[in-house]
Amino acid sequence: MQISTDVSRVLRVVHLALFKMKEFHPDAGVDTESQSLCKACGLCCSGALFADVELKDESEALTVECLGLEVEVDEGSFQLLQPCRALSGAACKVYDFRPQCCQSFECLLLKDFKAGRRSKIESLKIIHEVRSKLALPDKESTLKTIRALFLGWED
Repeated sequence: MQISTDVSRVLRVVHLALFKMKEFHPDAGVDTESQSLCKACGLCCSGALFADVELKDESEALTVECLGLEVEVDEGSFQLLQPCRALSGAACKVYDFRPQCCQSFECLLLKDFKAGRRSKIESLKIIHEVRSKLALPDKESTLKTIRALFLGWED
């Protein structure tokens, strides 16, 4: 869904996003260990965890649309639909420009890794196992397992 057809407004938003990239993502271009784990996973963007994620405002929604991503407007709120179009394999094609909700999200696996409760190898093994299970026919039970493991959600 197109939010706005005002070309000059859209161009201003894109210019602001590109000009102030460090403000949107201060670590642009620098991979930390946790960022490399996220870039190897991508399950939060695949639709396995969420159907959509809420964007902070119309300006962010316009920026996201300019990046070619799908935004839905619902009663004044803006949602980035999942699976995200920027997801390529397990990596985000717009990682350095991703919205605030994506920058701030940390799944339980990432939190455990950052806290030293799981090694990177163990975390990558879990990601690999989950991805393998997603290829199986019984996706519903797999999705419940993923949401419990990555979000702590119990049905």
